[in-house]
Amino acid sequence: MRRVLLPGLVLALVTGCAQGSSVRHAEAPANVTYPIAFGNYQRVYNTTYHVVNRYAVVKKASYHYGEIEAEVNQDNAFFDKTRRTILARIFDEGDYWDVECRVLLQVEDSDVESLNEHQPRYNWRTIASDSLLETKLNNEIKAALSGGAWDSKTPLVPDGHASAAPQGNPKIKVVPAGEGENSSAPEPKPSNLRDAHATTPGTVSAPALGDEECEQLGIHLLEQGQFERAAQAFRAAREARPTSRYASYLLAQALFATGDYTEAALAIRDGAARNPDWPRIKVDARNFYGETKALKAQIEKLESFAKSHPEDGNAQLVLGYVSYFIRDYRRAEQVFSSIEKAHPDDGLATTYRKLAQVELDRSRGLEEF
Repeated sequence: MRRVLLPGLVLALVTGCAQGSSVRHAEAPANVTYPIAFGNYQRVYNTTYHVVNRYAVVKKASYHYGEIEAEVNQDNAFFDKTRRTILARIFDEGDYWDVECRVLLQVEDSDVESLNEHQPRYNWRTIASDSLLETKLNNEIKAALSGGAWDSKTPLVPDGHASAAPQGNPKIKVVPAGEGENSSAPEPKPSNLRDAHATTPGTVSAPALGDEECEQLGIHLLEQGQFERAAQAFRAAREARPTSRYASYLLAQALFATGDYTEAALAIRDGAARNPDWPRIKVDARNFYGETKALKAQIEKLESFAKSHPEDGNAQLVLGYVSYFIRDYRRAEQVFSSIEKAHPDDGLATTYRKLAQVELDRSRGLEEF
């Protein structure tokens, strides 16, 4: 086992000894490391078990092997019997224990036969993973183990407003190369780590991360109520992978929260062109927001704008879209019906109206044929 000693901890111990008093808090929550937070296997396993058990029913659990299997629910999201299975596993990383959660989307595809004693059991086939729930589970487990440090840490991103040159009148006159004695004067050194990684405003767009990392970052920022930064992260994800099936929809969710309904509507239509099956996936947009009050305030703002601007088709589309994904199917059906009347050739509005009607029929206890 490797021993890790934090520089801040050394300073605290030295200061405490100099003053002749004991150190009660060796480290602040924001400075917790993996060996400190995840060093106790029993604590890691118990925390993982309780978090998973909040979202699903535990079917199998092995303390010895560090594995937990749970089932969320069964529905007909893909027009077949569909279930979500959570698989949590604890890994030995030497100095600490790490946790990873997988959420499998499985569809039952066994042959239909008459009921008899030889009827085979359901055959569940994994077709995809629920990355949104996986991210939520992983973050919640690690936040609980680290005392909140997992959520308090924010990525260090380039500051678009930072200036590479010092403010004010420079004491050294900078002239083109070959003119004057000071032509080879060194550039001013960055004053801190943020300045060292800063670039000019013209080149700064988003963190230099992969598309999946940007999506996860954007979801985290959306939950924290940082809507503008979330939109930047989702734009970066779409730029990193233009064929992404989810980036445009996530961007639309962030743009709606910022009040930019025109760009949000464009993102919705762009997402529909890349992934037309999105509305059939059971996504609850309320899970994107850490506080219900924030979502409620944004919906009220959108409703007020759409009511005062009935001619704005983009705002109407965003209102219907948001209503559908917070499962207010009655209002979604009404909004998309009005869009259809104004624009009969709008296939997207027709699709959402029909799907909203299906959900309304289900809530009334009718069967879908």
